[in-house]
Amino acid sequence: MTIGRVNEGGGTGHREASGLAQLAYAACGAVTWMAALNLAWFVGTLLGGVVLGAGPATAAAHTLARRRMRGDGIRFVRDFWREYRTQWGTANLVFAPVVVVIGSLVFSWAYAIDSHAPWPFIAVLVAVSVLVIGAGGVLGPMYAHYELPRRRYLTTALRFALAMPWAIVLLVALAAAVVLVTAIVPALFWFVSVGAWIYLDTALCLTLFAANDARVQQDA
Repeated sequence: MTIGRVNEGGGTGHREASGLAQLAYAACGAVTWMAALNLAWFVGTLLGGVVLGAGPATAAAHTLARRRMRGDGIRFVRDFWREYRTQWGTANLVFAPVVVVIGSLVFSWAYAIDSHAPWPFIAVLVAVSVLVIGAGGVLGPMYAHYELPRRRYLTTALRFALAMPWAIVLLVALAAAVVLVTAIVPALFWFVSVGAWIYLDTALCLTLFAANDARVQQDA
């Protein structure tokens, strides 16, 4: 599936290393980044009054996660604020439909659980939730990775998810893992859960994008 031109924001490469110590160092660095993204996302969301802050905060967080994975030099606070501020309008337009749908799903699930809704309603709710996780999970990394007309991001993310059902399975599994761990330790929601989703979602989708781009080039 052809998506668009990759955003070629400059970066510098990492020097590769191996061994258990390097692995532990990388893991600690990743967790630290998840916590930083978590805090930045909450601050950015609150600054925009939640409704107008969630989109820019999500866009900025995915952009910084992608830049880190590319090896770019980052000054976290300065760069997050710059991305948040400069992408305010576009990010709100791109992510607003997803924010509305997610909000509706939260209320729908609360209603379904409290009122013991019939199984057809639950089945539809599950199907819609899976589709939203698939398309929504692709949308953030796609916004950070590709340069597209803003009206095309959501439809392209949906097409990408539907064209790669196994990608939806991976994203749903990732979301389920984050939700399960957070349910076991609820305090993680405030410290790392959102940042973990953004970071791991970005890593997974960048791999999917690379595989898709390579396949498109082979077919061309």
